[in-house]
Amino acid sequence: LFIGVIAMLLKLFSLGGVIIGPMVGIITEAIVAEIVLSLAGKPRRSVFLLAGALGVAWVVLQPFVTGPLLFGRTVFVVWLDLIDQGSRLLGFDPSAVLWIVLGYLAIHLALGGLVGWLSWDIARMLQTRLGRPALGTIK
Repeated sequence: LFIGVIAMLLKLFSLGGVIIGPMVGIITEAIVAEIVLSLAGKPRRSVFLLAGALGVAWVVLQPFVTGPLLFGRTVFVVWLDLIDQGSRLLGFDPSAVLWIVLGYLAIHLALGGLVGWLSWDIARMLQTRLGRPALGTIK
């Protein structure tokens, strides 16, 4: 969660136009990951995988929340943007809405899960370097 807050604050100082959307996304992803990790109890690789997957899945859902609330976009316009983005990414005809949404979501879940999987290894290596018991071995 603290890393998410720091990343959000760094985004505040970045150059460019609209930064509130990305800032909301960064902190929300950190909160989602923190909730998953806190509710799971004992640290396990599968929990890290789930936290990463759900955190990155927020990227798909965020425009439906921030678009209407912060930028005055309708949910319909956000939906059309999602279909257009997914269609271009996956190479599907825009009429294959179900497959576009499922494929787009699957890609985000898979990438987030991969990051969660690797985060487990990074956290274990960090604990070892600090001379603390590795994750999953804490009594």
